[in-house]
Amino acid sequence: SLFKELGKPASLDGFIRFQHGHQSGGTDVVTANFTLDGQAMTALNGGPQFKFNPATSLILKCKDQAELDAFWNRLLEGGSAMECSWLTDKYGFAWQIVPEFLLDILQNGEPEVRQRVANAMMTMVKIDIAALEAALDAG
Repeated sequence: SLFKELGKPASLDGFIRFQHGHQSGGTDVVTANFTLDGQAMTALNGGPQFKFNPATSLILKCKDQAELDAFWNRLLEGGSAMECSWLTDKYGFAWQIVPEFLLDILQNGEPEVRQRVANAMMTMVKIDIAALEAALDAG
């Protein structure tokens, strides 16, 4: 998997298929249980009438610019980039690829620090960690 290739733990832990006799003929997955970077998750196949959109996304925290760039570049293949380090992958699923420290600063930093970092982030498509750190240290 992409996560394993780029050094993050990942596993497919099991899945449930539609029962035979269902319109899918028993070949489609209903749920898939998986673990990404230690976080257990379950994906549900609600059918083709439900499309992905950025309201449902995953935030991927990266330790440094090299890791952020690697995930960004691979997940962006066949997808599209959005502002603030969001992207939509080739399947239409939305991700936000951020440095590990960013969410802590935005949630717990002093108000003026949060504002400086948020303002810097708003000018970016893919996150530039050095630019965020400069905004963090500017005060």
